[in-house]
Amino acid sequence: MSQSSEFQTNHFEYNAPNFSSDNEMLLDEKSNFLEDALILVDNFFRTISGIHDIQTYITIFRVEDSPLFVLKDQKLVTTSPTSLINDLITEVMKNRSTVLLTDTSPKSPEILGKSRSSSWLAAPLIQDNQIIGVILIQGPKSGLNFSESDKQILGSFTKPISNLIQTVSIFEANRRLLESQYQEVQSMTGIQRDLAKFTDKLLETLDVDLVLQTSVTELRELFDLAEVEIQLRTD
Repeated sequence: MSQSSEFQTNHFEYNAPNFSSDNEMLLDEKSNFLEDALILVDNFFRTISGIHDIQTYITIFRVEDSPLFVLKDQKLVTTSPTSLINDLITEVMKNRSTVLLTDTSPKSPEILGKSRSSSWLAAPLIQDNQIIGVILIQGPKSGLNFSESDKQILGSFTKPISNLIQTVSIFEANRRLLESQYQEVQSMTGIQRDLAKFTDKLLETLDVDLVLQTSVTELRELFDLAEVEIQLRTD
């Protein structure tokens, strides 16, 4: 049961910028790192039963000192974590598994969006036995609570999402390495070019007669020659 609204691709950086003064800012539209991961996550949230009408979702790709990525009105923004979000992250980090939170108390929990919701899902993104991030979901808009089946579905998607993030991260690291190597080659080429120019200028300043006289003397002594003759010719 996917939504009829058209999906709009969003872009964001792995190393996200700091929070703005109002704790929310749009990410650079020019950046495209982890675009595939965002598409996968967004399509997942828009198509599975029970979660396709969620109010918002959050993706954290670095646990320490990382902003929360929130999709609002088809735009990806960052926002400061609330105490509820921090509690969810702590629980996920401790259990290393998907967490379902349903608030049955009269008081609504602290949330990010304007609409109130009492149901949350949080799942760890694990790669090489290390938690590389956390996905949190708030909703649904209908006011219904998430179910255990929703929890299992989200948990089943964390592995491919983690693998995709890791693949893109490796690709980005290799790209930076190649760029660095290219710059080193360009630098060496520039150095060689400068040395050639320096050599040419140095040769232009030499006293040819003195160089020839010294060469004759050194060659005669080196090879014990009676006579040495050097001829200069131009093509």
